[in-house]
Amino acid sequence: MLSRKPALGHAVKAVGGDGAIGKGQLAALLPAVVHYHRVLDVFDSLDTSGDHSLSAAEFTQASQRLNLGLTAEQAAAKFAELDANGSGSLSLSEFVAFAATS
Repeated sequence: MLSRKPALGHAVKAVGGDGAIGKGQLAALLPAVVHYHRVLDVFDSLDTSGDHSLSAAEFTQASQRLNLGLTAEQAAAKFAELDANGSGSLSLSEFVAFAATS
């Protein structure tokens, strides 16, 4: 079901920019909701610890599982780049930004 709040929030932001959806943007909302639900599904499957974030180890395993073609060193460097707030883990928002560029 397409009702998970994080995916809906990202879809609305992607389509509306300011968080509001106008009549002209409604047609773009459904594909965005489907896309962000898929991204959330991937994120959830990679979050093996269930803490709603990806550790460096989970990201390294994910890069291999997703066939990103990264060595362990490259995965560590990419993780550090994506960890925008320096928390030592990737939030859903940080993962969404990565998914948008991959």
